[in-house]
Amino acid sequence: MMEGIIERAIEEQVPIQLVYESKSGITQRTITIYKNEPERIVAYCHTKKAVRSFRKRCILAIQPIKKRYPAVI
Repeated sequence: MMEGIIERAIEEQVPIQLVYESKSGITQRTITIYKNEPERIVAYCHTKKAVRSFRKRCILAIQPIKKRYPAVI
């Protein structure tokens, strides 16, 4: 399931959210994926405003960002 979300985000060029366990603790990030490698993801982290590498084994949860539609009056 995680690979499907990753591949779809790459194809559609849309950001996703993930919960990640790093050395400093558990964080929630919004990322735009640049490269999907077997052991890691290389992505722009909107939280840190920099390109980061995320080890797949440290991803605790991953989900697409829900689209927001304008209100119909």
